[in-house]
Amino acid sequence: MATANKTFLDLAGLQAYDTAIKAWANSVNQVAFKKALTSADGNYLYLYKNPNAVLGDTPDATISLGGGDMAAKIDALAAICGATWNTSTNEYDIVLDSSFDVSTDTIVDALNELKGQINVLNGNDTTSGSVAKAVKDAVEGLDVTEFALATKDTTTDEVTIKGIKETDGKIAVGTTTANDIVLKKVASTGAAADVTYSATIGSTTVTNVDDALDALAAASGSGVAGKTVYITETAGGSGDAFSKRYGIYQGANGSSASPVVGEKLADIDIPKDMVVESGSVVEIFFDSSDNTLHEGSVSGPDVTADIKGTGTATSADAGKYVKLVIANSSSDAVYIKVTDLVDAYTGGTTAEATVAIDGNNEITVTINTIAGTKVTYTTGASGETVTAALTRLDGNSSTTGSVDNKIATAIAGLDTATDVPIATYTAGTSGSADVITFSGSVAESDGVVGAGSADDITMSTITSAEIAALFGGVSV
Repeated sequence: MATANKTFLDLAGLQAYDTAIKAWANSVNQVAFKKALTSADGNYLYLYKNPNAVLGDTPDATISLGGGDMAAKIDALAAICGATWNTSTNEYDIVLDSSFDVSTDTIVDALNELKGQINVLNGNDTTSGSVAKAVKDAVEGLDVTEFALATKDTTTDEVTIKGIKETDGKIAVGTTTANDIVLKKVASTGAAADVTYSATIGSTTVTNVDDALDALAAASGSGVAGKTVYITETAGGSGDAFSKRYGIYQGANGSSASPVVGEKLADIDIPKDMVVESGSVVEIFFDSSDNTLHEGSVSGPDVTADIKGTGTATSADAGKYVKLVIANSSSDAVYIKVTDLVDAYTGGTTAEATVAIDGNNEITVTINTIAGTKVTYTTGASGETVTAALTRLDGNSSTTGSVDNKIATAIAGLDTATDVPIATYTAGTSGSADVITFSGSVAESDGVVGAGSADDITMSTITSAEIAALFGGVSV
């Protein structure tokens, strides 16, 4: 296969090129000015092609700096600063505001004076003339002697709470009577006799709450004692339907031990407990001729009212019943249909199975979709479900038996025994070029990478002779 050669520039070659380009750039034959000097009076700029020229050598070009133009620029600058030309001193003067206490009218003196005044203004609250001290003095000047907002009338015991006013930052007792709050005598004594009340209770006219309470007590029948409530307790007899009777009384003449008939308000009766005396299972028959229910046979006792109450019996009411005989009750018995004590079962459907129950209570199951966690993938002591198998196969490269693990193992087997060279380097000798050779291609066989069959590519350093040729044979 053929080899294509490409040259390149390395550091050594670049250093040689740098030496040559500097020598050429600084030669007098190169068309450019190498040095600039100003004249002794500063009014001219001399340009030389010779980099080693000194003042006194004939310049290759001369530029006038224009001294008169510079004077005009200085006059313009003075005008901007507010300075005027003093013909007596031949100097510029700057006249500042008369408020600045400076020995000379200069901008520096003015700035220093202004800085000093600012420092005074920024001083602490003990510095005379500072803002902080002025604020402190003003705040301290707002102090007032303590004063009372509330007063008490020694004759009526009424308490008056006044408002507050402020004048120039100082607070004082308000003078607007509309803002006053007057608290009556009860606010200072707390006595019911000091709370006014205006009404007539019964035939008594009252003027305060204390008297009103006394009048209410006197007007309540026999007084407070007449509101006494007491309770009596009586046990029920053997023929009585009640186990306890509580009497509620109100009055001042009786007690629980000696009640007064006229003071009785009401009786509270506690019925005796209803308990099951006996129980049995009986057969109930339906008589279609009169739509009645009978115990034991069609000709047995009529128990329609016990089972249906005021409802109408049907043939569906026939069947086995639990009969409970209740003690301490006027009801002879309670009937409970046996089928009412049994839960009714119906079929249903899930994602995995459908259960059906027919009229004969026969149960059938239809299998639907089964979850993978419930299906065995492998048998034996180490059995594995379908879900576990799929989880294993979907595991990462560190999971034994996973697809990723098998792929990683196969890829690891593709490693080459040694590195495949892509480029080689050969150092030059006796001024010859250094050569780097790159493989033209790489090839792969069964996953193993090796050298290909394409043409190699070489890169060689640029020699000093080649760089010198660029400058017309100048030695480098």
